[in-house]
Amino acid sequence: MIEKVGLFTSVDSDDRNALMGKALSAASWLRIFAIIGLVIGIIASIVLILATFGLGIIFAILIIAIQVAIFIYTGKLKDQIEENIIPSLTPPYVFIVLAILGVLSSFKDFSAASIPNILIQLFTVYLWYLVISCVKKADQTIEVQTVSDDDNLE
Repeated sequence: MIEKVGLFTSVDSDDRNALMGKALSAASWLRIFAIIGLVIGIIASIVLILATFGLGIIFAILIIAIQVAIFIYTGKLKDQIEENIIPSLTPPYVFIVLAILGVLSSFKDFSAASIPNILIQLFTVYLWYLVISCVKKADQTIEVQTVSDDDNLE
């Protein structure tokens, strides 16, 4: 069982359990953001559909689909890391690109009100980066198994 390590805690790059613990912390935060994003996405989708008299339904479905995919994947990611299984990194690469595009799109209509949104999106980019880098480093390390003295006697 992998134990969580703080997001801003420095860990040894050769310690697989610490790296996976840091990735688990990032995945936990991403899961929280996914839940919040799903709620906001549903509300925004309802507003979009009502404001465009149903014409925005495609965009509404797209918003909700992306949030549901992130929600499902972060749950699967947490489970795999807790079981000390190296997860696939393809979805995190896709989600980090989507997060970067979200940051860039926020600059299109930049105002003081958009600063919190930009900061949250940048933190999300950092969390995806943390998951990717920790899992890649953990995959490259060899899990050290300690041998007790009792095992040596046999």
